[in-house]
This record gives sequence, C-alpha cells and structure tokens, in this order.
Amino acid sequence: MDLRVSKTQESIQAQFLSQRKTKPLNKVSVKILCEKAKVNKSTFYRHYRDVFDLSDKMEAQLVKDIIMSFYGIECLFNDPGKFIKGLLEAIAPFEGEITTLFRGRLDVFTEMFETSLKKKYQPESPSQDIKLSFIVGGAARAFLNTGYDYETIAKSLEDILREMPYVKQGQI
Repeated sequence: MDLRVSKTQESIQAQFLSQRKTKPLNKVSVKILCEKAKVNKSTFYRHYRDVFDLSDKMEAQLVKDIIMSFYGIECLFNDPGKFIKGLLEAIAPFEGEITTLFRGRLDVFTEMFETSLKKKYQPESPSQDIKLSFIVGGAARAFLNTGYDYETIAKSLEDILREMPYVKQGQI
C-alpha cells in the first residue's frame, strides 16, 4: 500500500476512534472527522462510503488482528488453560479499541470474534462448536465487562474449564 494512503487512513481512523470515545456511531460527523484528520471529505469518500463503512472495516480488521495474535488456538480441547491464556493475551492489547469500537455492542464483537475463530479452528462436531461458543463468549465478556485484572480472570476461567466434567475426562 502506498505510504500516503496508509498515513491518510491511519489519520482518519485515529480521529474516528477519538470521536467514538465520546459519541455513538450515528453521531460521528464526517465533516469534523475530516477537519481533525486534516483531509478533504473527497479523500474520506475515496476510502469509505460513510462512517458506518469505516466502522465496519475497522471492526473487521481489529478482529483479524486479534485472531492473528492468538497463540494456543489449537489447545482448546487438549489444554484449555493454554487456550484461555492465549485468548486473553490476544484480546488484552486491543481492549481500548474493542471497548471504543464496540461500545454498547459487545455482543457484535463476540459474534465476529467467534465466527472468525471458528473459521480458523473449524470445530469437528456440533458439540465442539457449541463448547467453543460457550467458552469464547464467556471469556470475552468476563475480560471486557468485569473490571477484574487479567490474572484473576485467566485463573478463574481456567478453573471453570478444568472443573467441567467433560474437560476432566478429556471429552471436550
């Protein structure tokens, strides 16, 4: 990608995140966004249809970045502790962006993340698919909604998984 295009998109996205911290998506103004990003509106529209398109693209890229940084993805059914640790460590650096982009819509983030994870992991049975949904949804909500520190959440989630009968018996 051309360096100028990359820098323009970074500037637009940074200003978008700045506005999203204080405004709902439908109140973000392209005019103000462009003024603060120091780009013309025509430049914005060359890259995005509207602020909803910008948000969709940023959300998709964020989920992709998290999935790419997720080590231990293959450990869900043989080492759930490593899976949970990898999951939380993949989400942690992006916590601010997640809470800003998906403000009031954590369910959308969880659904996007779970869908992407399933594409990469490809559960082999309906049972694995359901368990993966349960674990990912619970872990994401615990991390992003509780306010507890990373270590407490990781340990608690690992304990929960280890206490489940199907995990103890290696049947997950």
